[in-house]
Amino acid sequence: LGTGSAVTVSRRLDDDRSSTNFAFSDRNVGRSWLALDLRYRDSDDGEARRFRVAQPLYSLPSRVSACFDVFTEDREEPLFSRGSEVGRFRQDQRGLNAWWGVSNGLVDGWTTRYRFGVVVNDNQFDVPEEEPPTPLIPADRDLRYPFVSVERVEDRFEKVQNFNQIMQTEDLFLGRSYSLSLGYAGTSIGADRSAFIVNAAGTTNYGNPSEALLTLSGRLSGRLESGTVRNGRARIDARYVRRQSARRSAFVGTRIEFGKNLDVDRPIILGGRTGLRGYDRAFGNGD
Repeated sequence: LGTGSAVTVSRRLDDDRSSTNFAFSDRNVGRSWLALDLRYRDSDDGEARRFRVAQPLYSLPSRVSACFDVFTEDREEPLFSRGSEVGRFRQDQRGLNAWWGVSNGLVDGWTTRYRFGVVVNDNQFDVPEEEPPTPLIPADRDLRYPFVSVERVEDRFEKVQNFNQIMQTEDLFLGRSYSLSLGYAGTSIGADRSAFIVNAAGTTNYGNPSEALLTLSGRLSGRLESGTVRNGRARIDARYVRRQSARRSAFVGTRIEFGKNLDVDRPIILGGRTGLRGYDRAFGNGD
């Protein structure tokens, strides 16, 4: 029963800001597969707005998808060095992500999906009014580029209960998936630099959820500017779950992440911000 729409109002207080959040979402507008998402955040250091409408590939045999996502946000962010805050900067972000996708459907246990789209990601940085001038402020970054991506997903799902969520029935992915996205930003199309943008990801599973399951995943992303890698990131995740009984499981997970010439506003952080309990929010950071 009901429409499936969700309206959310929340209040959040943390070390960075206090915010009031409003959201509306409907994954099936008018009983269709069209999804709508509206968000607004009012914080003591700025505002954020988002409008997203999409026709997802709701199943492996689905053939056509599309998305239009536009957002704006302005906020203050801290700069850390060896776990200590050494300054702050103000970030004004404007973005657009629009794409159209097609798929060949489910063929021999696999589906292949293609996307063609455009991205606008404009970031302007400045010193907050109450902060003294500092050379640590990130350089402005305006990326505008078309992109093409391909994704392969294996049709291996199993219905399980009490695995990731207590007493919940889940469709657990047990197969392999791979994706690759390539884009090119140029000054002729409004960007402030020329760069190739690369994003790649992959996931594979070993075992079965009734006994033991090992999930390995990896991500690679970055920009190639004048032959130099910028904001390069490589991440590997491993997750192992051993079923001890119908109501008990043992779990261990690890993550390894590398960065090269990272953007100043996107360092690799280890601490409370990333779920490391009992430590400062940015116990360690690297660039």
